[in-house]
Amino acid sequence: MAFRCWVGLWVGVICAIVSLTEGSILLKYFSRFVEEIFAMLVSLIYCVSVIENLIKIFKDNPLEKSCDASEPTCEQEGEPNTALLSLIMTFGCFIIAYSLKQFRYSSFLATKARKMLGDFGVPIAIFAMTGLDVLLNDKAYTKKMNFPDKFEPTKNGDNSSEFTRGWFISPFDLDGDKWWLSVAAIIPAIFLFFLIFIEIQITGRIMERADYNFKKGTGYHLNILVISLSGIIGGLLGCPFVGGATVRSVGHANALIVTDSHSAPGEKPKQRVMEQRVTSLAVMVCLGLSVLLEPILVKVPYTALYGIFFYMGVVCMTSLQFWTRLKLVFMQRSKYPSLPYARDVRRWKTHLFTLIQILAIGALWGVKESPASIAFPFFIMLLVPFRLFVLPFIFSQAELEALDSEEMDDHAHPENEDGMNMNLTAHMPY
Repeated sequence: MAFRCWVGLWVGVICAIVSLTEGSILLKYFSRFVEEIFAMLVSLIYCVSVIENLIKIFKDNPLEKSCDASEPTCEQEGEPNTALLSLIMTFGCFIIAYSLKQFRYSSFLATKARKMLGDFGVPIAIFAMTGLDVLLNDKAYTKKMNFPDKFEPTKNGDNSSEFTRGWFISPFDLDGDKWWLSVAAIIPAIFLFFLIFIEIQITGRIMERADYNFKKGTGYHLNILVISLSGIIGGLLGCPFVGGATVRSVGHANALIVTDSHSAPGEKPKQRVMEQRVTSLAVMVCLGLSVLLEPILVKVPYTALYGIFFYMGVVCMTSLQFWTRLKLVFMQRSKYPSLPYARDVRRWKTHLFTLIQILAIGALWGVKESPASIAFPFFIMLLVPFRLFVLPFIFSQAELEALDSEEMDDHAHPENEDGMNMNLTAHMPY
């Protein structure tokens, strides 16, 4: 824990230096090419992890006994109904949430009703699957959320350990003469900083899109300075390090969009975000008060949450331009949408750009699964010089402007009859 404390302290120092030297200006080199590779990788991690958890459930709870049930020595752990119920709950939760999201674009009900159902699709899906689990009345076992009995620091070591650490972690509690670990901690701190920097700044880029019509400045440097303070506090208290809450931030901004109702007939209504601090503070207060809902939350099955993770991965994946270009590989040329990269770029060049992104995603996945995974953020950063110095030798400037444009695809982000963009993209599902 002392080593982790030093990592947090070094992250705080690095973030402070980057903030004071206005290092956030490097964000201008992060193009859509890099954002989509990172977002697609995170989406795949979400989806694959859900599938892996379901496979583990099926292995632990096989549908049939592997031995003759009539034999007295036949013993098998697990319950067959658990696997089937877990599968139903996972994809049932996903289907409900995704269907309510798509319902926003339908012609049924009033606009506000459709938007409300779409906004609350995820909690509706969780409540529905939790209600199903409660109605079954433990006839089939499913693992539920658990909460500690006391508000205290977590135990250190395995479950049998009785040692409980204190609230404060001293950075000087290194074993013996291992003082050099305080200096060596700067290496993982640099990699962690790269990951935090990418999360925070890409979230900021998404929030500062023209779609939101924000009036205030960006505040990128201030964001990094706040992260430096939270890194120091997190290291000293043993708390998780703070990253970018992209999905929640974009959803929050989407909920605060106000549409001008006094536009001329045929003119697209103007939109703006009602900027204030009340709702952000209320969200944080509600998160803190959620610990009081422990009697309700312990009834939520993990498999329902798996469905939400799968939903977030699929929604993020299908909202990317990368996904649209991937579908072009299997489409007839005359059926291509009227988009710059489909209209102004040669077909094989568009597919080559997509193939390069696929290879980059595969390479990053290989790094993630290898012993070199600690350097994963460094390999993500390598995508920036690859985009700046390698791709211009393969594609012309006009082709890169069409393929790597920051403009959003209108067909991938449908609007309702009030002109409100109902699918403002959250590029990273976490």
